[in-house]
Amino acid sequence: MTLLNMRKIFIDCGTNMGMGFADLAPRFGVDHTWEVFGFEPNIYAYDEYVKNIQSGRFSVLENKNFNLKQKAVWCEDTELDFYHEAVTKDYGQDEINKLNESYKQGLSLDFIDYDLPATGGSCVKEFHDQLQRPENHAKKLHFPKIGKVEAIDFSRFIIDNFNQNDYIVLKMDIEGSEYKVLPKMIEDGSISYINNLIIEWHNWQFPQYNELTNSLSSTISSLGVQITGWG
Repeated sequence: MTLLNMRKIFIDCGTNMGMGFADLAPRFGVDHTWEVFGFEPNIYAYDEYVKNIQSGRFSVLENKNFNLKQKAVWCEDTELDFYHEAVTKDYGQDEINKLNESYKQGLSLDFIDYDLPATGGSCVKEFHDQLQRPENHAKKLHFPKIGKVEAIDFSRFIIDNFNQNDYIVLKMDIEGSEYKVLPKMIEDGSISYINNLIIEWHNWQFPQYNELTNSLSSTISSLGVQITGWG
């Protein structure tokens, strides 16, 4: 079966404001014939992504079949404590101004507001409490808000909605939660539904997961899934 005749799926776990999709969609030729699913637990980032789609300012978001959910992906259906990340005054105003000007010109989908906790490092409490961030990174970012978020059993979502004849691109940038989600996908067999996994591993801020990172990467590759680093 050729790609032309396959059901084509792009799943974005940790959408933020849409930057990842905007970068990857052209690489994979994502157009109106694809189904695009997105999960973003940070309500502020989620709302900005929806605004970006509705604005008509970004051609990469036009004529796409979006199905976005303000939910976290996890290893079970539950409710989780969730920390919203924001920038501190140490981030650097020049860097912020440059990013925000790019957003105004329609060249970038994200912007920074000191009072808007919508940056990409937002995470569930279980991983927030394990963070071992480099000092220069930690001083620029903080977690001013915590709330509850609905989480789904992502492995079950894959099995219930797709089959192994589909072509599925999965982008995953979920701030440590990959260490809960991917083992469940391997256990259930849902990882074999995925053709391409584009992932940011977060062992750089969770060094206690270095060994698990290597093990998961090796196992997933051995199952025929193409893995590409992200971030």
